[in-house]
Amino acid sequence: MAKKYQAIETKIHWATWTAIAAIVVLMITTLILVQPSQEEIFYTNFQAATTDVNFDKKLPRDNKFQFVNSLDDQWLGLEKGVYSLASRENHVTFVFFGNVTNQATVANVANVYARLYGSTKTSPAISAAEIYTKLGDDQVSLFYYEVKDNQVEGIVNALNDKYEDAEMVIATMPFVIAFLDGNIVDYAVLTEANVPLQLVNFYQAVFDSEAVQKLVP
Repeated sequence: MAKKYQAIETKIHWATWTAIAAIVVLMITTLILVQPSQEEIFYTNFQAATTDVNFDKKLPRDNKFQFVNSLDDQWLGLEKGVYSLASRENHVTFVFFGNVTNQATVANVANVYARLYGSTKTSPAISAAEIYTKLGDDQVSLFYYEVKDNQVEGIVNALNDKYEDAEMVIATMPFVIAFLDGNIVDYAVLTEANVPLQLVNFYQAVFDSEAVQKLVP
């Protein structure tokens, strides 16, 4: 006759589940904390790639660059895309499109920053653009959008479709676009022989535009 064995029900105390959950949360938190931030990756990568002896003086580690990773919003709108940033009222949004593997981007990322915000550490000092001195951080911001070579055409086409009056002709990176109130104010493809001067003229042209002049107190 076969013996019958009664199954033993194993019960795990609630405190054990709580401890397990706490350990899992701690592990996830630790992994997040040890990962370098997007700001750190951005700066470290460009600093390692540049040959500009004044890089640190023009683009300090503690800088005002912000980051955008797509045209549309992501994560149910929690991560804003270019279209949302561009639609902000009374706020000039500059977006610098480039890639750390692109030599022209590496050569000019610090210039894009310094010609807008200025630098007192270079000799001679670099004056901040008038658009920044007049409007300040409350109405001017600078974003970095990392793109690949094979993405440039698609992004430019999408922007031209979104902003029909823009009619941008861009075939290569890096380039900077100025947005205000859901419109493109101006753009610059950084291919001229004297890019620092090109940027000075670009920021001034954006400031002098009719749309931006309406913001000047």
